[in-house]
Amino acid sequence: TVTCLVGEICLEESESCVECLGSDDCDNQNIFSHSGTGCTINQCTNDGQCLFNQNACGPNEECNANNECVALASYDSYQDVGYCTSEIDEQVDGAATAEECLNLCKLEFPDFEQLFVEFINGGECYCQNECTCMDDLSSAGRTTFTPTGVDLPAMCCSDDPSWRFKGKRTCEWVGKKPSRRCRKRGNDERKAHVACKKACDSCDR
Repeated sequence: TVTCLVGEICLEESESCVECLGSDDCDNQNIFSHSGTGCTINQCTNDGQCLFNQNACGPNEECNANNECVALASYDSYQDVGYCTSEIDEQVDGAATAEECLNLCKLEFPDFEQLFVEFINGGECYCQNECTCMDDLSSAGRTTFTPTGVDLPAMCCSDDPSWRFKGKRTCEWVGKKPSRRCRKRGNDERKAHVACKKACDSCDR
């Protein structure tokens, strides 16, 4: 039995592997198993599944970066709970759904010890390696994935550096007299207690 690698196709007559003549050949012949021939395929496809004729991954397994079948990682999904703040926050293209976004992140970043994923309706997909706190809880249309068993952290408690009152007053100004200034409405129509959570001690609101 001959094992065809990525970029090769199986010649049924000779049961041997040769290089693809073009991407269409690879797409059509290297993704599916070749029944009735002596060739098998050893590769990960874009959907993350190992395709071995003789040793396919089981229903609770997936293909890792080393083309090995490993236990399928499970994730919990949340709607409109904000997004995870993370040291790494990489956007990837090509996801039309939240599930596609999760699969893309798993393929793009297989070495992350933990993977957190954010999908925004409309096609924005972000891959993260940690979730220190949750930010932007007010925006709708977002799906957040976390590894099963990992609880969502508390809301981030920080001041928005872009918030301004009357063009120049910042959250630092609000914090000097919070009892009077946290009700001020900024240039963007947000009140100070919404944008200046640390200054107004309003992280739980």
